[in-house]
Amino acid sequence: MTSNGISVTTYGHGWVNGPVNHNEMLSIYYSSKLIIGFGYAGNNTSKTVLKGRDFEIPLTGIPYLTSYNEELANHFKEGEEMLFFRTKEEALQIIRNYENKDDEFSTIGENGKLRALSDHQWQQRWLKVLNYIKLELKRSLN
Repeated sequence: MTSNGISVTTYGHGWVNGPVNHNEMLSIYYSSKLIIGFGYAGNNTSKTVLKGRDFEIPLTGIPYLTSYNEELANHFKEGEEMLFFRTKEEALQIIRNYENKDDEFSTIGENGKLRALSDHQWQQRWLKVLNYIKLELKRSLN
């Protein structure tokens, strides 16, 4: 599908290509120049939620453009590790700004990957939880 002069292929429930399995999804990620996501809570475009793909996609090293989510922006630096849009017009402007700047796109994707690897794998998450529990236990014993 081409819209506004930009070629986009969509997948998932409600889209022409429909849902894909995990292996197909990875193949799509790695063959993409940019992955566009929507972090909305269902059809409610005024509320965003964190989704697994918000952390999975950066691990691929492919640049990720998604709807602005304050919580997600606390985990990835906007414009350096992930791209965010607040309106459809802003999404289009971001795509056009980076359209012929493959090096800048690649840098954002790589930075996102480095952040995801350093801070957002299960090992790091569990260590934070266990350290929190350890601190709480120490406080309760004192």
